[in-house]
Amino acid sequence: MIALIFAIVCSIILFNPHIKWWIKTGAGVYYAVLTYFFNTGRQEIEDKYHYKGPIEVYWDKNSDYVDAYYGFFTIPFMVLLIYSYYLWLKHCKTKTQKFWIVLSIIPVGLLFLWLSILLGMLGYRP
Repeated sequence: MIALIFAIVCSIILFNPHIKWWIKTGAGVYYAVLTYFFNTGRQEIEDKYHYKGPIEVYWDKNSDYVDAYYGFFTIPFMVLLIYSYYLWLKHCKTKTQKFWIVLSIIPVGLLFLWLSILLGMLGYRP
């Protein structure tokens, strides 16, 4: 799930020729480091609390951990999407290009919403 978000962010940034190379590199490094620490921390919580006591304790710790990282994944992702679309629209040469770019905002926005909900649900109890 986190790898899917990372792949989408990388593809959106890499395919936009108007974003500077240092922004692309910074976003890639940011999400790589964030993904590593997030997965490492969740694994530690699972090793420490899962199957070693009441399941409620595990889910409470897991929920708190996911809530702590939720904004670090979604807010920069949203900012990068908005910035990417702004640059694409700014550099449009025809109205047809602008139409297709604006039309693509709908599925990308729905995908962002879906991924945000799925990431937020990582911390909820079953």
